[in-house]
Amino acid sequence: MEANWVCGHLSGLSLQHRLYEVERSSLQVSRWISCDSVSKMRRALCAEFQKHHTSGVRGLLRQKKLAETEIQPIYIHIGKNEPEMTDTKTKILDLAEHLTQTRGFNGFSYIDLGEEIGIKTASVHYYFKVKDDLAAALVERVQAKHAEGFRGIEAGIACPRKRLEAVVAHFQGYVKEEKFCLCGMMAAELQSVSPRVASLVKAYFDAFQAWLTQQFKEAGYKDAKLQALSFLSALEGALLIARLRRDPKIIHHALKGFLKV
Repeated sequence: MEANWVCGHLSGLSLQHRLYEVERSSLQVSRWISCDSVSKMRRALCAEFQKHHTSGVRGLLRQKKLAETEIQPIYIHIGKNEPEMTDTKTKILDLAEHLTQTRGFNGFSYIDLGEEIGIKTASVHYYFKVKDDLAAALVERVQAKHAEGFRGIEAGIACPRKRLEAVVAHFQGYVKEEKFCLCGMMAAELQSVSPRVASLVKAYFDAFQAWLTQQFKEAGYKDAKLQALSFLSALEGALLIARLRRDPKIIHHALKGFLKV
């Protein structure tokens, strides 16, 4: 479970206790608090988080029972529950995916993400330290989605031709939503992504082609791998023109020769 921690270090009875660096992305807090006694330290911590964490904070402090004459580190878990933390991360990924498909991965910044979601840029960095991490997460997520979608197609559709038609229909949906294939967009911006992300994009298309190859094999094609590569290339190219002309039917027209398998 993702968590944030408060860490304080006491210095005996010194008048200036450096304590509790607070890093809490959802509260947008990151600062040092100074108190002149351990009792004030307790009150400061409770006051800082009482409005956000009305239960549990004092109990945690009581469990720790800081002795004013002791020198010890304190670690207190103040993370929200996992669904809430995950929800913020999912919102970032959902918005980043949408913006990548509509503007391109270089067409938005962490500031754009933060303003749209209603969080600070630091919160975006909490989940994705640098934009390269975000790009990798996006590619991995879309590959997982498509892998699940392919399994669903195979489970629900027996005919290879009908399976290919389902893929075509999915890509036509991109045009209707004025989007582009996320990995296709990443591939178009290949020179501006890291080798790690480029490798993930390649892996996505390799997996896509492998699945298509299997469909053409089941349809009886001896050159199934070549047919799959031709289908994939035509699909991505047709999507580009169809999006430009805002006409989903272009994709079907470009791929109809493959749909006779």
